[in-house]
Amino acid sequence: MSAHRLPTGVTLYALFVDVYREKELLGFIDAAVWEITLKRRVQLCGWRYDYHARPVTPYTDREPLADMASVKSRMGERCN
Repeated sequence: MSAHRLPTGVTLYALFVDVYREKELLGFIDAAVWEITLKRRVQLCGWRYDYHARPVTPYTDREPLADMASVKSRMGERCN
């Protein structure tokens, strides 16, 4: 697929996130709890996958995206 053609129904908002907000979002993500029991770091957002037994179970230890509302509100109208 060409770099200039987007799939039907996809809208690209160039520079939707400025450099300041990008750093803020990356800081928010990196500051969240990381699970390090695998060979890679992961963050759980409501569900946990057991790679040995293979079930998917609810992850209720915390609300990982609860603070995202404050980030969204600071971005204002762009998120609506």
